[in-house]
Amino acid sequence: MSENLPTGAKEYSDGNGKYVGDDTLGYLHDSVKHPVSSSDEYDTDLDLPKVVTKRNCAAAVKPRQPSRNVYELGCVEYDQTPHSAIVTGLSQPTLVLRYRSIGSQAMKPLCMALICNEIVTVLDLEDTDIGHEGALYLAEALRENFVIRHLNIANNHVGDNGIEAIANTLCHNTTVSYLNISGNKLTDNFGKALSTLLTENDSILRLHANYNCMRQKSAVELGKALSGNNSLEHLDLSWNSFTGQAAVRLFAGLQNNTCLKLLDLSWNGIGYDGGASLSKLLRKNRTLEYIDMSNTRIMWQNTQSLAWGIRNNDVLKVLKLGGNPLTTTGSMTLLEGIGEDTCSLELLDITLQVDLT
Repeated sequence: MSENLPTGAKEYSDGNGKYVGDDTLGYLHDSVKHPVSSSDEYDTDLDLPKVVTKRNCAAAVKPRQPSRNVYELGCVEYDQTPHSAIVTGLSQPTLVLRYRSIGSQAMKPLCMALICNEIVTVLDLEDTDIGHEGALYLAEALRENFVIRHLNIANNHVGDNGIEAIANTLCHNTTVSYLNISGNKLTDNFGKALSTLLTENDSILRLHANYNCMRQKSAVELGKALSGNNSLEHLDLSWNSFTGQAAVRLFAGLQNNTCLKLLDLSWNGIGYDGGASLSKLLRKNRTLEYIDMSNTRIMWQNTQSLAWGIRNNDVLKVLKLGGNPLTTTGSMTLLEGIGEDTCSLELLDITLQVDLT
């Protein structure tokens, strides 16, 4: 599903995918003020430079020079080689650095520049090896950057504490609408922070937290948060470690949700209990349009109740159940359910998982 573009925005592409950038902001015209002490201006225990706020981020730079000069000066201060992609990207709406070995130390000058940058609306740091320390620097930068709308930090193996720092910052940031934290080794210890984010933040529309290790405790927290969330439209939790009881708690919260349109819980072992809870969700929820439960061990015994849920749901358009042991009998039961006039389903995926070995 495509993202909702802000007014006046265009789509930009790096060849690997589309990203949202807002070209209405124009180029940066910094109005640099006199520097102030970091201890006076900002309370932080991170090893950031003295240049930490918009007021003094260009202390050593002449007025009205772009943030890329701040980045270059930061590289000199921290003995880092400037990345040409960063130098160029800081003056464009889309800064894509994915698959480049940036590293945590190189994040220092980049975050210095982002603090006073007013152009970059899309920041893609997927698979850049920023690590835990780099995530902490990014969290500090996001405290003062209210321009970035699309943030991708997937596949950096940051861990709970680093992503939690970013999540805590985003509780007070109302600009970011797309957040990708997949592939960061998140465990059940992160569930509380994610729940708090979804409770306090009303700007995030799309959240990708797939390819992590969240389990039942996280599902309980997420269920509570989603029951009252009024903004999130797209949630990807595929490839985690949710089981049947975890799905029960998650779906219970979604029954009262009034905004989520897409849910991807594929490749989680929710089994029979999860399938039964999904049936209840289908009967009560009236906002979900796309549900992916592929390869979740839903049983053929679930198909009767699932068919009843499909039959009485006039909103759902796509339901993916492929790769589950539904059997021929279960598949026919589901097909009979979509034949009713009250069913709005346009795509039912019940394809079998083929073993090619």
